[in-house]
Amino acid sequence: MLTDYFFPHMLGGTEKAVYELGRQLVRKGCYVTVVTLNTDRAEEHSQVEGINIYRLPAVPVTNLLGAQLTLSPAAPFRVTRIVERVRPDIVHAHNLYFQLTMIAPLIKRLIHVPLVTTLHLPKMMYNRFLLDSLISIYQRVVGDLIIRSSDRLIAVGQSVMKHAIADLGASSSKIAIIPNGVDTTVYLPSDPKGKDIIVTFIGRLIGNKGPHFLVEAASDVLKDFPEVRFYIIGDGPLKDELIKKVTFLKMKDRFHFFGSVPDVLPFLRETTVFVRPSLTEGMSLTVLEAMACGLPVVVSNVEGNAEIVENRVNGYLVTPANSKALAEAIIFLLSNPGSASAIGKNARKTAERFYDWERIAEQTLKVYASLT
Repeated sequence: MLTDYFFPHMLGGTEKAVYELGRQLVRKGCYVTVVTLNTDRAEEHSQVEGINIYRLPAVPVTNLLGAQLTLSPAAPFRVTRIVERVRPDIVHAHNLYFQLTMIAPLIKRLIHVPLVTTLHLPKMMYNRFLLDSLISIYQRVVGDLIIRSSDRLIAVGQSVMKHAIADLGASSSKIAIIPNGVDTTVYLPSDPKGKDIIVTFIGRLIGNKGPHFLVEAASDVLKDFPEVRFYIIGDGPLKDELIKKVTFLKMKDRFHFFGSVPDVLPFLRETTVFVRPSLTEGMSLTVLEAMACGLPVVVSNVEGNAEIVENRVNGYLVTPANSKALAEAIIFLLSNPGSASAIGKNARKTAERFYDWERIAEQTLKVYASLT
């Protein structure tokens, strides 16, 4: 498996998904090797829960670009040596926009094995002309090569599949829809009695994930619930700007910025309402984890979220980039604990029924088997 980032040293959805999928595949008798970039000065070669991990020297440029990106100039040579040593039966690349996925077509040609590529994201929008133009060029040139070189594509949701067909030129016959999952034996509901009122955002602090919309909504929420605390879990180029904004708005004592944490579960156990006001989503692992914990979730009404959240049934869907709508949804849930509890229980049922990791691994193995 190829992924630029890998759990636990990076805490986003793709890297956690690769980790959980890898664990399940090992349990089912597969020999799994993950090649990733070394973003946290970790050991270059290690093993975690049976997964063989190689980490390549890399330089993060996320803060410079304003979008997540890490580069490893030596990656083509290092990856080539590793795959020649491991001799895999399948190469499985994750995320169209990762550097290691760019190398995947070369690896396929070098060792003559099938290539599977998982597409984790729908159409990306940063509302920044230069960055959006670069993404469009990348999709037409590099993305096209990856799509054509892949023997099978896995889309984590309907929105991602539509994007692959309409914008990337993928054939529908090549695509299997396999969502992300959640470990429902670990992510469990907690007792709400006696808890403080906490609204939590978990994700990278970049524009696409929408943490600034929560900051804008917070002043309205605090008018009705001045005791609310806001937890921001994650790191990224917007962090300093967000801290300055809550300070300017005199809400600094209400916001707690924890940065990247090795385990989000303790924070979810304290949470009253979970929010994810992103502009685009493929299949948010963090939203699934919050739902498995029985939390009422408030998410933007974009395709990836709308596939797992039914409005006012197992979560709340709000208009994207609309801080007022976000505030109103949070206030409703805090004002109506009975409704919030019912929505949280339905969220838990959804996670249990459709998004168990063992089920996801079985579906992935069927894709592998169709190529060998």
